[in-house]
Amino acid sequence: GTLRTSLGPAPTPAVRLNHVGISVANFDEALEFYTTKMGFRLAFTIPDAPGQPRAAYLQVSRETFVELLEATPARPPGFVHVGFEVDDMNAAAARLKQSNVKVAAPRVGRTKATVAEVEVPDGVNVELLQFGPELMQRKAMDSWGR
Repeated sequence: GTLRTSLGPAPTPAVRLNHVGISVANFDEALEFYTTKMGFRLAFTIPDAPGQPRAAYLQVSRETFVELLEATPARPPGFVHVGFEVDDMNAAAARLKQSNVKVAAPRVGRTKATVAEVEVPDGVNVELLQFGPELMQRKAMDSWGR
């Protein structure tokens, strides 16, 4: 027989790093830095909403982003959170809850993704996200490399 050298595409992991949220004191300066100096593509901005800080997603690779968030008194400049994409929010939350991890009730976030915050040790903020086909993140991923 012949040795099979290709197993085809690797299966998509159930959980993938999607973005890192960074709070910035000067939004315009940070946007300029990450796009011009770091070379990240501006994937999309999140429409301003009353009482909400400005936000933008910068695409590092096809499925990985930096989320820039305008600093507020409650959210000083620095690291804010890390977001993990999951294929099935309910299954991911159930699996975590079985391990006695606190998971907030899923809600629709500003990008229209389904989002749930996970309580983790040491105060690092973690979000689980599930994307439908029409969401801003998914559209940016689908247009990567075009």
